[in-house]
Amino acid sequence: MSAVTFDTLKFAEDLKKAGFTDEQAGALVKAQRDSLAEALDTTLATKMDIIELKHEIHSIKLDVVRWVVGTGVALLMAMFVMLRFFM
Repeated sequence: MSAVTFDTLKFAEDLKKAGFTDEQAGALVKAQRDSLAEALDTTLATKMDIIELKHEIHSIKLDVVRWVVGTGVALLMAMFVMLRFFM
């Protein structure tokens, strides 16, 4: 996984050189840092996200297997009934 670095001090110094006050530069640095943190938190999967996804896939696979087996048993029972009573 790659890390994103953000040099808040350099960003603040660049803003001050461009004429921003300390308060303005500080507010922009905080807003930018928060924005980057939120973007990274919402777009990158953690190990726990992947583990939860694997569990969900496993659960879905089990549901499909149960459905297929249940349908097969029901069809076999229907065939048995048809053979027993109609032949």
